[in-house]
Amino acid sequence: MDRWATFLNNADIYSKNTLPKELAEIGSIKKASEKLEVMHLNEKEREYYDAQQKRYLDETSRIQEAVEEAVEQAELNKQLEIAKNAITEGFDNQIIAKLTNLTIAQIEQLRYEK
Repeated sequence: MDRWATFLNNADIYSKNTLPKELAEIGSIKKASEKLEVMHLNEKEREYYDAQQKRYLDETSRIQEAVEEAVEQAELNKQLEIAKNAITEGFDNQIIAKLTNLTIAQIEQLRYEK
C-alpha cells in the first residue's frame, strides 16, 4: 500500500524510465506508469502507439496459432506412427482406431500406403 501511495502521489514526475527500483519491481505499478505515459501522448503519438500495440497483438496471435498447429501436427504424427506399428503387428482397424483416435479411413489409407 505504501508503494502505491508513493507512486500515486508522484506519478506526474515518474516515467517508466525514471520509476524508482522499489516501485518498478511491482508489476502492476510498472504497468500503471506505462498507461499514464500513454494517456499523455498527443494524437499522432497515440495513433502510432495504438498501431504498434495492434501489430504486437497480431504477431503474438500468429505465433500462438503456429505453436498450436505444430503441437497438433506432432500429435497426429505420433498417432500415425503408432498406427503404422499396430498395422505391422497385425492389429485390426477397430483396435487401432481405439488406440490412436484415428478414423477407419485414415487407418485404411495407411494400410494402402504400406
